[in-house]
Amino acid sequence: MAQAATPQADVGTVADQVVDVFSHGATLKAIHGYTDEEFDALYALGYNFYNQGKFAEALQAFGFLLMHDQLERKYYKAFGSCQQMLKRYEDAVRNYSIASILDLTDPEPTFHSAECMVALGMPAEAIEALEIVVEATKGKAERQVMHDRAQAMMELLKGGAK
Repeated sequence: MAQAATPQADVGTVADQVVDVFSHGATLKAIHGYTDEEFDALYALGYNFYNQGKFAEALQAFGFLLMHDQLERKYYKAFGSCQQMLKRYEDAVRNYSIASILDLTDPEPTFHSAECMVALGMPAEAIEALEIVVEATKGKAERQVMHDRAQAMMELLKGGAK
């Protein structure tokens, strides 16, 4: 005689299926059938809110995008930027860190993490992040402004401003 499935067993099975789906790179975006065009439109809406200084509204738009596509680093950057503007610095650092992990060649999230670390009163950590940015941007014309800003911030934090 077969044993009847219990609610706990069903929950465990569903949880196992969800873990299996996400471990193979699936997103809620794909599961729900959202299109790239729909997500581009929502991103543009969030971007417009952000540029209007409506950071809480932008945070909602970017949060929806991030929740449904955990693999798109620009959503982490946008979400972190909103959090930074709302002075939620610890949360911003977490999202900037994920964005950095998703693309180790982009020093911008690390730079913004350093800004947040300064606001959190963590100058030593900010200096470490800025050193990474300075090294990553050295000799790259397209990153010269960021290089100069990171260098200046680092010098100020080290007490070496001239």
